[in-house]
Amino acid sequence: MRPSFQIAISVMSILLSIASIFIVLDSSTDLPTRIYMGGVIIWAIYWLFFRRKCGEWIYRRKFKKQDVANKKVEWEISDAAVASHCEDLYKTEMSWLFFDKIVEAPDGFLLYLKKTNTFFWLPYDKFDTPGGPEIIRKLAKENNLIFQRIH
Repeated sequence: MRPSFQIAISVMSILLSIASIFIVLDSSTDLPTRIYMGGVIIWAIYWLFFRRKCGEWIYRRKFKKQDVANKKVEWEISDAAVASHCEDLYKTEMSWLFFDKIVEAPDGFLLYLKKTNTFFWLPYDKFDTPGGPEIIRKLAKENNLIFQRIH
């Protein structure tokens, strides 16, 4: 979800919670309305304080249960594309146009897909050719990708 939407929903949650508290505390409010407003308050508390942690927990849990967990993934890097395959589970090829950034870490590369926070990890020690890291640096430059080093 876009950060601007998250901020807007958070502000609305705060405002609705404040209004709901006043409605719940008003002695002239009937019971069904108080129950409904209590639900609004609970939803706002969830959104403001627990949503992100619950999402992280769900994603970690799903990641551990996916089919490719603990399987060997092989990458092939060429001038035209980045290809990967994982045993008998999948095979894919992506043009360099799908990537917008490469980050070089002390022990490998992070290849970031465009418009997402999704990246692929390519560790140095798994390259078949000794010049592999240099090829990645060259291809990043040739394909006008943002290139960062973090050492």
